[in-house]
Amino acid sequence: MTQEFGNILVLGATGAAATGAPLGLIGGIAGGLLALGLLIWMCHKPCPAGKILVILGRGTQGRTFRWIQSGAAFVVPGVHRHRYLDTDAIWVELEREWCETCDGRRIWVSATYSICLSTEPEQIARAVYRLIDHGEDEISEVCSGIVAAAVRRTFSRISSQDAAERRMQLEKICNEAIQTQLSSLGMELISGRIRQMSGATELPIAS
Repeated sequence: MTQEFGNILVLGATGAAATGAPLGLIGGIAGGLLALGLLIWMCHKPCPAGKILVILGRGTQGRTFRWIQSGAAFVVPGVHRHRYLDTDAIWVELEREWCETCDGRRIWVSATYSICLSTEPEQIARAVYRLIDHGEDEISEVCSGIVAAAVRRTFSRISSQDAAERRMQLEKICNEAIQTQLSSLGMELISGRIRQMSGATELPIAS
């Protein structure tokens, strides 16, 4: 009886171990799948509408970065880092921006300009190098400075009479000057319109 009882005890212990092994294996597999799913979730970076996803780091097709305009990409922590560039329009409003003409007169200019990130590959590369670490507010401020400087520079090369008589041509020259400066940042001018020009206060011309 004792021997049989002992056999029963031994068999019972063996059965419990056999039952625990599959449970441990299942738990390990479940934990591994959970960890894998979490890793994929952390590395999966979608590219929303109105954005360009830029992936920087090693393994980006032999370059230091690559980008996508839709879909998603796999970003490996420690190997890659990612940033977004906004493709939505930036509006720049000039309200009574004073400009001095070449004949020493001051004209106040009100104008509206619409600017966006270029979608040309070469221009996107420029934007990555120049803008990738700047926020949207900083980029908007830079664009506003470019517009104001280009408008003032254009007016400084013409007379007040030309400004009054050749407004459409002046608007075109301003837009071309603005686009030239924006191209260095990978940006482009969508539209530009001078709404109003007023005043012609004569300024002393330095001798």
